[in-house]
Amino acid sequence: GDGPARQNMVRIVREWGFAEKIIFIKQLPYNEMLGLYQGARCLILCSIPKTDWQEQFGYVLAEAICAGVPVVATYCGAIPQVVGKAGLLVSPAHPIDLSNALLKIDDQTIYLQLKAGCEQEKNKFAVTEYTRQVAEVYRNLVRI
Repeated sequence: GDGPARQNMVRIVREWGFAEKIIFIKQLPYNEMLGLYQGARCLILCSIPKTDWQEQFGYVLAEAICAGVPVVATYCGAIPQVVGKAGLLVSPAHPIDLSNALLKIDDQTIYLQLKAGCEQEKNKFAVTEYTRQVAEVYRNLVRI
């Protein structure tokens, strides 16, 4: 994205010598997203809760999981429910936790477990599951 933290993140990446490994993308057409996910080892979403806001569904999480990309995300709002077994959760605004989670992703055994978790979790984002859940809500409303 192009939010207020971007400049600082770009500076840190340069200072730490990761410029060849990290790509900052402001915007990408939706039809190019799958290709980006296919080349990713993991998706990182480090939302920080505020007094008046917490991360909601996090569509990008569902996209990554459906593409088989494990997630590293923070305990914030609905993120834990979305991620399930497809990722690792860390404390918000805690870079050491984030670093440790990324080191765990480098462990092939853990990585393969998370990939398997993606296969399990992606079913909850399937159209058939969504329609089943919506139909269940309507059935419950009619009974009231």
